[in-house]
Amino acid sequence: MKKPALHQLGDTHRRGIGTTLALLDEAICEFDQWANGRKASSAIYEESNSLESEQKAAILRETAAVRALLAEIAQDLHLSKSTNDASRAIWAKTISLWENLAELHFKHLHRYGQPPPWLKGYLDPRVDKLLKHLEALRSIVEHEKRDGGAAG
Repeated sequence: MKKPALHQLGDTHRRGIGTTLALLDEAICEFDQWANGRKASSAIYEESNSLESEQKAAILRETAAVRALLAEIAQDLHLSKSTNDASRAIWAKTISLWENLAELHFKHLHRYGQPPPWLKGYLDPRVDKLLKHLEALRSIVEHEKRDGGAAG
């Protein structure tokens, strides 16, 4: 069988394929973290990790196989490595979470039914504080952008 002319792949297809495969590779990194025992825990978010030793080993074998195939495809199709810089990721997440948090203000909660009146005095000031913290986090990484950091 004749080898396809992989070098003739157009930039648009290369970017589309690369983006999808980078998302898969990102997920594989997360699977590896869980297989290596990750159990994040915070105030109202917690991960449990009930993976057994055999499952962890099998996941690591499979993710290694996926990673090898991804490396082959990346080399054959001349795909660029996708870099997810921490500053850029923090900036993007603060932007995307801002609207969701803002919708926790009392005036938006009616979509879930009539909220109790006391919730306005309790939740609105706390949501405002959370929004300010998100803005502060975004500002921290934007400062890095202005100073020529890798975020921009």
